[in-house]
Amino acid sequence: MDQQRQLDVRLEPGGRAGGAVRHQALVREVNVQIVRLQLRNGDPGGRALVGLVCECGDAACLARIDVTPAAFDAARLDPTTFLVSLGHELRDGTEIVVAREAACLVVRKRGQAADDAVDAAAEIDVRRDGTH
Repeated sequence: MDQQRQLDVRLEPGGRAGGAVRHQALVREVNVQIVRLQLRNGDPGGRALVGLVCECGDAACLARIDVTPAAFDAARLDPTTFLVSLGHELRDGTEIVVAREAACLVVRKRGQAADDAVDAAAEIDVRRDGTH
């Protein structure tokens, strides 16, 4: 079974993370791989913009966001923060905007959504590392 399929299986209902946040964590993992490829193949210094996928909770969203690898890494330090396209932030109290990049926003999950984001990140880390 390939790695993406394993992630999907691990994060199906029954996992501890909530559905939308689980999706956001999976999109973030895709973005991690995009940044790694960019750094390895095209921009070893990490200065060029990288086209990533919006990390909003909408499973149908495929909006492109252009950020530097450094901006992505800064957002990724906290498992409760995500990069979303302008206007894709939730205004329901589950997240707040904590920074604005040129082409996107950095949002931080709050309350149960923050707990779900931490759980989803841990589930992905476990699956990526091959431990259970």
